[in-house]
Amino acid sequence: MNNSSTLKKITITNHQKKSSSIVILLLIFLGITVRLIWVIYTQFTHEDAFITFQYTKNLAHGMGFVYNPGERVLGTTSPLYALILAAVEITTGQDIVDLAHILGILFSGISFILLNTFGRNVGWSNSQLFAVILMYATASKFWLLETNGMETVLVLALMVASLYAYSIRKPVLMGVLCGLLIWTRIDTVVWPLALLLVAVRRDKPFVWRALLAASAIILPWVIFACIYFGSPIPHTIPAKWVAYPRFNFAELHIDIRKLFLFLNPYLIEDETIKFIFSSLTLSAMSLYAYRRFRDPKIKVVILYIVLETFRILIGRVTVFLRYMTPLLWAILLLAALGSGELLSQLKTYKPTYKIIALALAIAIITAGLLPIGGKLQDARDQQRLRHEGSLVQLGLWLNQNTPADSRVLLEPLGHVGYYAERRMIDEVGIITPEITALKMQGILDPLEYARIFDVDYIVLHCDDPHKPQMLEPVDDGLNLDYYKVVAAFNPLDYDPTRPPDTIWDIDLARRSCYDIWAHERQ
Repeated sequence: MNNSSTLKKITITNHQKKSSSIVILLLIFLGITVRLIWVIYTQFTHEDAFITFQYTKNLAHGMGFVYNPGERVLGTTSPLYALILAAVEITTGQDIVDLAHILGILFSGISFILLNTFGRNVGWSNSQLFAVILMYATASKFWLLETNGMETVLVLALMVASLYAYSIRKPVLMGVLCGLLIWTRIDTVVWPLALLLVAVRRDKPFVWRALLAASAIILPWVIFACIYFGSPIPHTIPAKWVAYPRFNFAELHIDIRKLFLFLNPYLIEDETIKFIFSSLTLSAMSLYAYRRFRDPKIKVVILYIVLETFRILIGRVTVFLRYMTPLLWAILLLAALGSGELLSQLKTYKPTYKIIALALAIAIITAGLLPIGGKLQDARDQQRLRHEGSLVQLGLWLNQNTPADSRVLLEPLGHVGYYAERRMIDEVGIITPEITALKMQGILDPLEYARIFDVDYIVLHCDDPHKPQMLEPVDDGLNLDYYKVVAAFNPLDYDPTRPPDTIWDIDLARRSCYDIWAHERQ
């Protein structure tokens, strides 16, 4: 009788594990499928991704790890991602843009598998594992951020992998992964710092081994970057700080509000709904963090959240929402674990448990999917109209109608620079350190940059306030007489004489409207 009862319990337990595994696999399949649908339908690639693609293309074609051939400026925030793309492009001959989308889906799948493996290894309940995978699969904000050609998805995969290595006490593996993470994007150094600060209180030899392994990965790049670029710090960091946060004179509570609303995991426009979801996320995260603070693995995530929030607010970098994605991932992880733990406590009430679990799944999937139709179309429109209909065409026009040694001043550096294959001087200063130095001196007028660099072509928005000045002859000894419009790109027939009065005008029509101005000598 006892043997029969024991066997029955084992059979039930095995059946439950099998059922749980099937559910998790279905959720992982859902998460990968929706990302794949997003990529196929929208074809959306972020404008800034093409800056990294330009480094990738030049490296793969033997012109060096540079944006402008012959100019050694580290203007990509993700050197490792650029090197991975270059290696795969050289090996396969595949288009770089397609490769970025393929790798995005691949790294997303790896993140799902690592989360599942990590959760089972550290003893998450079936309910917690269900909640975590469900949240990650249906949080539509990740669909956009992981498939837009940027390095974000690689960052998240390395964060999960390093946390897993920490949980199984593999210091060398953790150190290698942390080194790769910093090499992927230097601002992620906060994550390895959190891992090491928590580990050092328990096992100092573990920390030393991890540090040595991380150093072995990072040091070769640091040496190379110092020799090749003069510094391992991407110039995009000081350039963007000078161009954006330095002039962010808004009160701190504005940045706090932006950050708080970003904690909403879904692509939703309504401010009230954003506030509700952000509040629920933060509440679930805080409650779980309070209850499980003594768990070293949870302590790592909590410490990271605190340090990263401080870094974002002090650095005033809320203007770049995508840079806050790792923080969002960490907060959602704890929020999902808290929700799963609450769900586990209802297991004794089996009918109620199943109903609540089903209702939770339906609610979360609905929240993720309901607004996605409009967002899919928005991303598709931006890709088709602004990127392909304006920026790509602008780059191709420069490539086909200008001398190969032309100098072009512009702000939309990504698509245009990639397709134009001309020497670019960007207004932000990402690949032009001299621009950053001029901004530090208080020189902010792009026409001054044009005169200083004696550029051949200028790309401006069609309603740029500097346009009237460009029609007037100038004689200041800097070889600039005047510029004239030689090409216009306006796929949505934006009227530059009419002040924008709709979201459509501001968000797409105006941002798709550009003119190319040529120096009179051209």
